[in-house]
Amino acid sequence: MLNFKSLKRQHQALPLRGISGPASQVYIRLEFDERGAYLRLTDKKFRDVNPDYRAYAGALREFIRTFDAILKRQFLQFDWEENAQKDRVYVGEHDELLDVLKDKIALMDERGRPLSFAPRPSHLELALPPTKREKGREVKVISGRLRLISEGREIDTAHGGLKLLSERYVLAGTTIYEVSPLGENYRNLPLFQTKIGLHDLRNYLALATSFFRGLHISFGAYETIVGPPIMAAPGILFEDVDTLHALRLSLISVIPGFSPEFLQDYEISRVAEIDDFEGKIILRDVIEQDLNSSVKYVRGALTRYRKEMGAKGQTDFFQEGSLFVVEGDLASVFLYGELETMLERFTLFGTEKLNAYKIRPVSAPRLSLRLQHGIDFLEGEGNIEVEGETFSLVDLLGRYRKQGYITLNDGTSVIIERNYIQRLQRLFESDGKRIRLSFFDLPLVEELIDEKTSAASFPKVREIFTGFNRIDETRPRLPRINGTLRPYQKYGYKWLRYLHKHRLGGCLADDMGLGKTLQAIVLLAAVREESPKPSLIIMPRTLLFNWELEIQRFCPQLSVYVWSGANRDMAKAREHDVILTTYGMLRTGIETFRKEDFYFVILDESQAIKNIYSQTSKAVMLLKSEHRLALSGTPIENNLGELYSLFRFLNPGMFKSAREFKRRYGDPIQRQHDETIT
Repeated sequence: MLNFKSLKRQHQALPLRGISGPASQVYIRLEFDERGAYLRLTDKKFRDVNPDYRAYAGALREFIRTFDAILKRQFLQFDWEENAQKDRVYVGEHDELLDVLKDKIALMDERGRPLSFAPRPSHLELALPPTKREKGREVKVISGRLRLISEGREIDTAHGGLKLLSERYVLAGTTIYEVSPLGENYRNLPLFQTKIGLHDLRNYLALATSFFRGLHISFGAYETIVGPPIMAAPGILFEDVDTLHALRLSLISVIPGFSPEFLQDYEISRVAEIDDFEGKIILRDVIEQDLNSSVKYVRGALTRYRKEMGAKGQTDFFQEGSLFVVEGDLASVFLYGELETMLERFTLFGTEKLNAYKIRPVSAPRLSLRLQHGIDFLEGEGNIEVEGETFSLVDLLGRYRKQGYITLNDGTSVIIERNYIQRLQRLFESDGKRIRLSFFDLPLVEELIDEKTSAASFPKVREIFTGFNRIDETRPRLPRINGTLRPYQKYGYKWLRYLHKHRLGGCLADDMGLGKTLQAIVLLAAVREESPKPSLIIMPRTLLFNWELEIQRFCPQLSVYVWSGANRDMAKAREHDVILTTYGMLRTGIETFRKEDFYFVILDESQAIKNIYSQTSKAVMLLKSEHRLALSGTPIENNLGELYSLFRFLNPGMFKSAREFKRRYGDPIQRQHDETIT
């Protein structure tokens, strides 16, 4: 005896909306109301019908059966909405019906026009124009626009508009497109077709990518990639202090670059970061930390201090989840006792609320410097004024390393904005008595002090840096060449001459075919009479004879020695203006090359030294020269460590060790996306 009770029919009464004869023609219409798109079954006069699915075959039978089952469930379901349309099947809730309709079942719109399905999957794109300058002004506002992309081209939606049917289907004109699933919030997507200020762009992209997972982001020609997850950190938000000095504080998750108010208002699960240098949009999932340990720490500390204080004064606290309300006396003891630990464990927000407890936040103290100019660094003394009191920069940084705040003479504890302190710690080194600053970090230091102070502190260095803005106004002597430089090549030559004048190494990083070789040759011709020393140019083997031909073509006055094959005589090579060799020949002949003094050492395709531990990188660091130059179309291919390797060669005093470079620049820029550095 067969026992399949679970497969038996369930007989339920349904409201009748009209009766059609068996196997009569059924018309399926797609219509809209305030809730969205829904499907109707009608006869040829567009009257509602209630057909029996058993009278039909194939895909239509399956559709009517599914449609009927949905109506049955809706009829039996209790709905709190007064105007719930139980006789309407909404596509947003049942877009599996469109999956069935794709199987050659006739579908029409409200006007009776036949609708078709696009043959291939498509996607929706939120298009943003890249920021640029217009008529000398920086663009401050951009507009987001939704685009439907199908088979690699944008679908024109200007006339019929773009209607969101469900998280997987959209209607444009009389065609239905299946798109990458947007998620349950798809109805809110039109909100993103709006103008936004650049200061809100980060929040805007975080909302778009968090709430619409299948939405593509377009930002000009930028490439969209998926980056590593970003870890949310624990934070404390001081919300309020009432008239009785009771303190409200909340434990929150913090994502770098976002305000705590924004993160409290919206559940952000993904962020999108625009990397202008790489020309990429980086999508990163957000991993939230469990705040239980943080809540446990605060509750434990408050309980301990309350016990120590006894019943004297206002010593109680109230907790609801991650929110604490702490009475005044207990709050004061807690803040002073735990401030150092909190600064280590959490990012603090709303610290301006703590003035009532003689804890004061300061965003940007006044910095003054007295520095002397070295070769690649500035060294001297610095003072910082905090709330009317002056501290030496050495002393202030030392105190911050130990306790995370500064105590004033009146007992007030001053918390300096974390980003400001981190910049000071990154920029300035100290031996306990004096401070030292890299010559190349001067532009970043100038952002921390006023222009008058900068001009008085390091006029010579400042003049060099500000001179970069006036390079186009310079008129260096152009040597005789067989050819004409294009305007951008003339500017490149001026830039190279400026670096040469101030004994700075640089990297000429143009795309292939834009004449980097020619600009370097013209530079060598211009400085030919300044030193009897030869210049050495190192390159991949495939470029060796191209360089020789280019020099002969444009500047035949330069004598060339090609160090290759049998031509490996340094005494003869030294008699020429330019020595050409390869990275391979340099490695094998490094004991010969390291004994020589060159005027220029130029690396072509300088990414060859991107690995600081390679034999090639070690070999070029052994070369002696008065000036150094690099040419490359791809100075950074994978990470900022390659930039360190390049500038270790160009300007050895610019950065310290690779580990220090990673700590100061690599990790903050690549992992923490600290925009204050870039």
